[in-house]
Amino acid sequence: MIDKKDLRIGNSVMYKGEAWKVEELADTAAHISQHPLWVRGHYENLEPIPITEEALVKMGWKEYTYTKRDEISISYERIFIHDNGFYFHPEKNSFVYGLKSIYINSIHSLQNAIYALTQTELSYD
Repeated sequence: MIDKKDLRIGNSVMYKGEAWKVEELADTAAHISQHPLWVRGHYENLEPIPITEEALVKMGWKEYTYTKRDEISISYERIFIHDNGFYFHPEKNSFVYGLKSIYINSIHSLQNAIYALTQTELSYD
């Protein structure tokens, strides 16, 4: 279940095992779509989409390898404005933006964080 206050129009959520896009928020349900299909999904039936490396690549994140303390690590990056980007570190399951490290565990939370920091919509199509 996802709390209504955690959603914005444009967020991606899981409904009956499939990814849907939030088109409208109502009192007891969100109107969600898989173009051209629209349904009314009650909030108690909406689930977060977990963040996976596959999902990040699908949303345009680029994998890169780096060496830190003689260990090779894989990370994912996405540049949004000027040279400011988000970096995801799978081994820590955390995102870094500037000097801040943020734990985010779902696609809609990632979409909201990126929008709040960069005013950029992150699509999960």
